[in-house]
Amino acid sequence: SVLPTQVVAALSALRERSQFGGPDDLVFCDDGKPLDEDSTRRELVAGCEKAGVPRLGFHSFRRYFATQAKAKKMDSDDIRRAMGHAGGMTYQYTAEDLDRRRPFAQAIADDLFEEAK
Repeated sequence: SVLPTQVVAALSALRERSQFGGPDDLVFCDDGKPLDEDSTRRELVAGCEKAGVPRLGFHSFRRYFATQAKAKKMDSDDIRRAMGHAGGMTYQYTAEDLDRRRPFAQAIADDLFEEAK
């Protein structure tokens, strides 16, 4: 997986607090069912308000990742693959690809979590 350690820890903690914590259960769910787009967007808006930050959409997070990955000099093919923009699905499952992307994803998360302190 390319997921940074902080993200894995946060998702694991979320799953542990949930009544839906089995290996086949969803991490983000409502009564064990996937969250729908509207309710997820409402949660994001409420979270932004609570944090005192401008209202964001999910595309903002994709743009942030792409911008930070480029600034950290991640290979452009890897950025496109991480964003799901290029190549076939086969490329997203190669170990070489994941190993090459992992340090960049980790560095981006390190910066983000450091700023949140």
